[in-house]
Amino acid sequence: MKGQFACFTFPALLIAFLPSIALAQIGSRDSGAGSILHAVRVSEPIRIDGVLDEAVWQQAAPISGFRQRWPADGTPASERTEVRVVYDDGAIYCG
Repeated sequence: MKGQFACFTFPALLIAFLPSIALAQIGSRDSGAGSILHAVRVSEPIRIDGVLDEAVWQQAAPISGFRQRWPADGTPASERTEVRVVYDDGAIYCG
């Protein structure tokens, strides 16, 4: 069944991530720094397999510089992390 994977509509994603987004904004305002995530519209299908090998992932600019909440709130993340976001007519993909 196509779309059986975790495919959420935008309102469901917004509700699910709103608390995290709000906390991230509070943290970035306190530190004087902020990030803007630019999602890239894609026309080719994204295969949800845990491997970001489609060319469109390289077109999306990553965000990084995350801060941790636990165990040392506000310090740089202990592991280097990059997030890229692409979307199409039916879904938003985070990698």
